[in-house]
Amino acid sequence: MMLPGTDGDVFHALFRACLAEQRDPTDPELNIVARKIWQDAFAVSTGQQWQDLSPSSDSFRMIRDAARMALGGKTLSQYAH
Repeated sequence: MMLPGTDGDVFHALFRACLAEQRDPTDPELNIVARKIWQDAFAVSTGQQWQDLSPSSDSFRMIRDAARMALGGKTLSQYAH
């Protein structure tokens, strides 16, 4: 399920979908929420946009984990346990 945009309504729709369907968020859903988190919290101070981050960077992984947790999914470290 991929919804356009990055406002709070999209987050709530994605959160409800993950809960209702009892599933972890998809990669596209994670990217929507991660982009919003990055945009709101770090884009101005770092001068970088979400799409400019390297997927292997600590920042990228940290924000993707935050998005995963926000949508009720497990973080990568939780899968190891």
